[in-house]
Amino acid sequence: MLDRARFPNASAYLASLPKGLDSFPECRVRVLVFEHIGRQYPELVRDAPPGPVASLLAGSLDSSDWVPEVVGQVANLMARDVCLLSDEAYCEWTYEMSLVSFGKPLLRPLMRLISPALLVLGSAKRWSALHTGSELGTSAVRTNGERNEVVGRLRFPPGIFPELFLIGLCPAFRAALSLARGRDIRVELGQRSDVNAEYVVSWAA
Repeated sequence: MLDRARFPNASAYLASLPKGLDSFPECRVRVLVFEHIGRQYPELVRDAPPGPVASLLAGSLDSSDWVPEVVGQVANLMARDVCLLSDEAYCEWTYEMSLVSFGKPLLRPLMRLISPALLVLGSAKRWSALHTGSELGTSAVRTNGERNEVVGRLRFPPGIFPELFLIGLCPAFRAALSLARGRDIRVELGQRSDVNAEYVVSWAA
């Protein structure tokens, strides 16, 4: 169990899961999405629940392995609770760590493309390379004045993604577009519900 006073967000999320860390077995995530947490904040290992969260934070899993999505979400919230002072700091950290993750051998061929349009049009493939049990799709790219714009829609089982993770996808998507040579990139979290979230993404034409 987590110390609720020390890890309020992670504890609340874990308590909300219908079957704890066994919840949503169809939803999995690549280790590389969250493995940077333990490397950057090794002090979290001693406070982690025994089992897969501790293994993820300890760096004992291969980057290409899959773990339950809820395991990564607990580790992510633990970092926010004790290592990052605000949601703004969390988003800045997420952007930098996304750049590192997208540069790894497993993802580099998927991320380094000649244009942002090609990147977003293949977003479903790129998301599924990292996550199972949830889906990311996009509208067609349209030109609005001097900007290109696309709407992304993430669909997921109710309760699996904390709001902080959905917010953190904005800097993660921005990092991906920057690797695809996007200019003046803007990503905003729009309408969301228990089962989906909308992202309005644009860049200079």
